[in-house]
Amino acid sequence: ATCVCLNQGSLEDQIIAANPLLESYGNAKTVRNDNSSRFGKFIRIHFQAGKLAKADIETYLLEKSRVSFQLPDERGYHIFFQMMTGHKPELVGTANKLFPPPSVELVEYIHSTH
Repeated sequence: ATCVCLNQGSLEDQIIAANPLLESYGNAKTVRNDNSSRFGKFIRIHFQAGKLAKADIETYLLEKSRVSFQLPDERGYHIFFQMMTGHKPELVGTANKLFPPPSVELVEYIHSTH
């Protein structure tokens, strides 16, 4: 998968701003780590004439089973909780531009895993 950043700020700012969004979608609470990365990412930075020209962020190996099942004392991906609780309004605003509001089923799922 490739991250498509919103055109806000400099390219450097967009690359930096992509990380918290990627972590929201790919990190989760585990027994050993409250912010455990459950995916890999590769950032390719392109330069032209010595200046930053472009960046690609590729994600891979996402732990898909975590969407529907977690071990005891673990949680689903952070984004589910952040969207519902509003704890990270900057991510919720970005997510709402990319995805529709959560359904009743998603709300019930989040409640059942909390």
